[in-house]
Amino acid sequence: MRLEVARQKLAVLANAKQSVELGPVGIAGVISDACQAYRDLAADSAVLTALRSEIETLARTGSGARRIYAALLLGQVDRQAGTAELASLADSTEACDLALGGCTVMSATVGDAARHLLGRPS
Repeated sequence: MRLEVARQKLAVLANAKQSVELGPVGIAGVISDACQAYRDLAADSAVLTALRSEIETLARTGSGARRIYAALLLGQVDRQAGTAELASLADSTEACDLALGGCTVMSATVGDAARHLLGRPS
């Protein structure tokens, strides 16, 4: 993937407000623009490495949904850094829906979503 295209996909994730979709959602298997952008970026480690500083900035600023996407992408390049960014969100009470794929969407907080993704009980 060209960096120009990758930056456009990163911009989609930067605009995420209250929902993190990591897989197709619902009976129809709808893939949102953010989900597709995340999946495309996550599949290209060379692009993630090239955009690391931009991803780190997204992981530290803005909405919780955007920060979760960025932390997960950062984890593809540097597992410890991605885990640390997710862990930094564990106490957030900002509203967030988390859809891992399938018919279930977890409505909770950014902190709940981060802890779930870290494999830590709420």
